[in-house]
Amino acid sequence: MKKNLFIIISILVCCTGVFAQKIPSWVEKPSESFPEKTYITAVGEGRTKNQAEVNAIEKLAAVFGRDISSETKSTSRMVQARADGSVVTAEASGIERDVVQKVNAEDLVGVEIKDTCKDGKTYYAIAVMNRESARTAIISEINKNEPEIKKILAMKVSDKKSMENYSRLSLAHETAVYDEKLLKKLDVLDSKESDSLRKSVTSSLSVKKELLSVASQIPVYVSVVNDPMNVIRPAFCKMISDVGFNTSDNKKERYCLEATCILLPRDTKDKKTFQVNYTLEGYLRDTASGKEMMPVSIKGRASSVDSSDVLTRTYRAIEKKIETQVTEDFRNFLGSIK
Repeated sequence: MKKNLFIIISILVCCTGVFAQKIPSWVEKPSESFPEKTYITAVGEGRTKNQAEVNAIEKLAAVFGRDISSETKSTSRMVQARADGSVVTAEASGIERDVVQKVNAEDLVGVEIKDTCKDGKTYYAIAVMNRESARTAIISEINKNEPEIKKILAMKVSDKKSMENYSRLSLAHETAVYDEKLLKKLDVLDSKESDSLRKSVTSSLSVKKELLSVASQIPVYVSVVNDPMNVIRPAFCKMISDVGFNTSDNKKERYCLEATCILLPRDTKDKKTFQVNYTLEGYLRDTASGKEMMPVSIKGRASSVDSSDVLTRTYRAIEKKIETQVTEDFRNFLGSIK
């Protein structure tokens, strides 16, 4: 009898251990594991482990006054510049790549994901920043980036009114903005040091002024074949003017964006719906070098029960893709010119 009772008690103890797993104390009281005097912490949660880690990093960023935004990420321009060794951005040590791609580069400086756990369907992650390590890392990055900014601004170029020059200045501006965001973090960690550094770094506003000055001297000829509703060309013009360039009707400009729109009506089985397959193909060309710098390619289909409405829907669909897909390609292209 005693033997059976012992077995029953043992089973109950084991089951209690299985079904009543405690979540780590840092979920509710992170300071117990990471003292506030040494660390800054933030706990994030999500339906997946990655969501929890991103949430934790962004909550930690909010401590330094940055608005939380799940849509922010390191720009391709800065990522490439770091890969080339021309600028320094945060080393994402111990943080998974798909998490790094969803947050701002400056939010990773001195940050580690120290632990994760799961409670039911919810994942938790704790982002930890060692105050002194982060302070040292921020100062180091700014001190390495500033000479590169000054080098770009002092660079002598054969043609200042070129997209290549615009791209160089764009990198200098983006790096200056990045460093200013780091200085805001340093304000919290060491206000005296940030005040001292701020006096010696290049202002992003001064670089932006020079960038826009160069952009305003770069005209781009825009031409579209088969645009009867006058929708496509204005969309291209807005894309170009939004970065500071001018648009032109002069075919002799150095930079030319030319595209052709082709529409093909498509029969439908019910004979009640009107469909159109559309294609927009073209290139941004540099007539000085003869190079086709950036291709433009849009394909899709529009439909409507109204024959007169289907054309409107077609051109609006093309316009939307220029505003999104082509505009993103254009900005990435400007950031990749060597």
